[in-house]
Amino acid sequence: MIEEKMLTTVQTLIKELNTHGVSYCHWKSNLGLADALAGRTDIDLLVRRSDATQFRTILSQLDFRPTLMKDSEPFPAVEHYFALDETSGILVHVHAYFRVITGESLAKNYRLPIEEMLLQNTYKVEGLPVPLKSAELVVF
Repeated sequence: MIEEKMLTTVQTLIKELNTHGVSYCHWKSNLGLADALAGRTDIDLLVRRSDATQFRTILSQLDFRPTLMKDSEPFPAVEHYFALDETSGILVHVHAYFRVITGESLAKNYRLPIEEMLLQNTYKVEGLPVPLKSAELVVF
């Protein structure tokens, strides 16, 4: 159970993604999941590529706006979205991944074909799919 208060915007996003059958999970930094749900850090979502259009539509309907990060080059299969949580005044940052790619630069990155393994081996925390500990271990 998450001890921190989840932002209304985050609750609504999770509800809409689940209602529309989008295959996704919060796949990074799950030790800090409470911070992400409370808007103190970004929300790292891995989304099945075939659900990308539906995912983007839901984000748009919830007033999330796509952005480019000022201090870094665009990274393949990674997108950033922001929305204002009107109840708290906190800016919610969704960091969306459609592939698992590691590396510090575009010249030195590697695609790890583990998306389906992560998406298919989850449990829910406050309605949010999170990879099983055994699946997370493969990533790290």
